[in-house]
Amino acid sequence: MTDPGGERRGIVLSDLHLLSWRSRGHEYIAELADDLRDAEVLVLSGDIFDFEWTHFPTVAEAIDEAYRWFG
Repeated sequence: MTDPGGERRGIVLSDLHLLSWRSRGHEYIAELADDLRDAEVLVLSGDIFDFEWTHFPTVAEAIDEAYRWFG
């Protein structure tokens, strides 16, 4: 890792809407796999998961899956 005042390589991802039927987020993540491994900083912003339109039977199950995803 670089020194605290130096530059870092990072990626910003937003609006993936994971867990939704309409999401293509998993495709984008697969395409970025090498870049994600090499990034020193990852910023996830805005609508990473979509609990309103989830394909899981309940929102509680979707939340559990979101926790697993971060694991």
